[in-house]
Amino acid sequence: MQKNVFLTYVMTNEHFSLFLMCLLLQSLTTMMFRSMFRLLTLLIGEPATSIPTLLYYSGLLPHNVVLLRMVRHELLDQENYLFHFLISLMSCFL
Repeated sequence: MQKNVFLTYVMTNEHFSLFLMCLLLQSLTTMMFRSMFRLLTLLIGEPATSIPTLLYYSGLLPHNVVLLRMVRHELLDQENYLFHFLISLMSCFL
């Protein structure tokens, strides 16, 4: 009898862990989807300012006054995760 109670407790605990993991995954998916949508909107809608900003913060933009005017510093806010990821990726490998 005690064995069944233990298995019930373990199964309940596993289901709760699975539920918490699903909630975490769902919130991360929502956060990344929002960030991806924002990145695509910037790259498609404003390529003349988003691409120089990516290049500037990754260290690949030549120091030219005309090009530096195109950099928008407000694109690097807290919730633009994929933009930060692209900058880090470009600064490491290019």
